[in-house]
Amino acid sequence: MERRKLYVFRDGDLVLVIGSDGFKPMLNDKELEILRAVKTAPSSLKLSEIADSIGEDIESTYRIVRSLVHRCYLKQHSHDRVGSSHPEARYFTRKNKRALIEILLNSAET
Repeated sequence: MERRKLYVFRDGDLVLVIGSDGFKPMLNDKELEILRAVKTAPSSLKLSEIADSIGEDIESTYRIVRSLVHRCYLKQHSHDRVGSSHPEARYFTRKNKRALIEILLNSAET
């Protein structure tokens, strides 16, 4: 850890580093792309739609989505009748993480 920087952890994960040069999210570009796609959708997004929006195949997209679910950024729709890796599985952002997601997405744009 560097001096004069604020390290923000959430549930044991480093999510932000804040310094005099601004915010630095601790998510990679694909994770941020997925969060942006899901957050800006009017309702939950199917895994296939997420994959299309980031230009990846279903399997690669699912690995990233699974990581975001594990870190409590995303949640699978409770009424889904398919498994979490199925192309029709629907995901949305967790309500308690939406403010943090907004900060992460805004900090990534700068």
